[in-house]
Amino acid sequence: MLCIKRAQACRCLAHHTADGTSLPVLAPAGEERLVNAIGGCCGTSPEHIAAIREMASAYPPRQLHAVPPLMRLSGLEPLNYSPKEGALRETFLMIGERCNVAGSIMYKKAIVDGDYDKALSIALSQVGR
Repeated sequence: MLCIKRAQACRCLAHHTADGTSLPVLAPAGEERLVNAIGGCCGTSPEHIAAIREMASAYPPRQLHAVPPLMRLSGLEPLNYSPKEGALRETFLMIGERCNVAGSIMYKKAIVDGDYDKALSIALSQVGR
C-alpha cells in the first residue's frame, strides 16, 4: 500500500480534522503492516510530513518476504513466467509487442473494424518470424 497525502485530500485512508487538514489513519494499515511507503506531494507542508512521520513511527516497518526470481508481466491477467531448465524451446515465450491498438495502426484498424481474422493473422505473422 502506498499512501500519499495530496494538497486537497489524502488519497489513501484519510481523517479530516477540524482545521481542514487531513492525516492518514494509519492504525489499521500500520497494524497489519500493509504500508510500503507514505509521504506527501507539492502541497504538503514540512509540519504535515513531520506529523505523518510521527504517526508512522509507532508501527514497525513492513518486512520484505522472499520472492522467487521469475519474470513477471502484467496486463489483463498477471503472468509469472518460469522456463523449464533443460527444455527452453518448450517454454519459449514470445510477446507480440505490436499486438495492441497502440503499437500498430494495422492491428488497431483490424480490431476497430471487427476483422479479428486479420488481427489474428498479424499476431501469427509475428510468431512465425
